[in-house]
Amino acid sequence: MSRTSLLSFMGEIERRAENFFHPFDGIDDDWEDLPSGPGGYILLASDRTTWPYPWGRSPIFYIGKASRIRNRLWDHWDGARHAKNSDRYGLHYAVNHYAAEFPTRFVTIPTWQRMTPDALEEELMGRFVNRYGARPVANNQTRWNRA
Repeated sequence: MSRTSLLSFMGEIERRAENFFHPFDGIDDDWEDLPSGPGGYILLASDRTTWPYPWGRSPIFYIGKASRIRNRLWDHWDGARHAKNSDRYGLHYAVNHYAAEFPTRFVTIPTWQRMTPDALEEELMGRFVNRYGARPVANNQTRWNRA
C-alpha cells in the first residue's frame, strides 16, 4: 500500500498520522521517536503481501489503539519475537503471528482534541470496513460494534 493509498483510506486522519511506514523490526532503534501518548496504530505488511477482503486486497492486517502507543507497539514487537522463536504449537495473539511471519511496518496516529483512543480506533476500523468489507485479518479476536 502506497502512502497515497493509505492517506485516501484514512481521509482527514492523515494530517494526524506520524512515522509513515516505520519498520517494525527497527522499533528498538526508534523507541524514543515513537509517540508516548494515546492514539491508534496500523500494522501492515512491508513487502508485497496483501490479504483478500470482500471488496479488495490490502496489506493492513491489524488496527489497534493504546493509551501509550509506544508501549503497545513494544508489546506487539515482543509478542512477535516470542511467536517467531517458540515452537510451532505455541499459542499467541493472531497479530503477533502475522507480525512474526511477514515483514511489518506501522503507522501511528496520536489522538487530538479530547478524542479517545477508542474513538480513533472506531473511526479507523469503520473506514477499513467500509473500504474492504471486513475487519483486518488479525482483528478477528477483538470486539467491534460497527459491523
